[in-house]
Amino acid sequence: TCAADLFACGVVAYALATGEYPWASTFPESCPGFTYASKHGLQSYFDTRVVQIPEGKPQYLVSIISQRFREFLVTLLDFDPRKRSAALSLRL
Repeated sequence: TCAADLFACGVVAYALATGEYPWASTFPESCPGFTYASKHGLQSYFDTRVVQIPEGKPQYLVSIISQRFREFLVTLLDFDPRKRSAALSLRL
């Protein structure tokens, strides 16, 4: 479906920006990161997420990608598939 494709695009966009996947699994309770994001929201997850920068110290995600791009990711990765299509009208 289009919503599943948009979610996959969000995972790829996140991976390209950070060099990591946003979570190890989307199965309930199998990945602490996904569990946190589903309970507290993607924006909160991004606010607390630390990523390893190649040849550098780990950094908070919010310090390495723009607010606008985070909003794009939040839309693409929305847990409600009906809301993901809003990403198609966002301007980066």
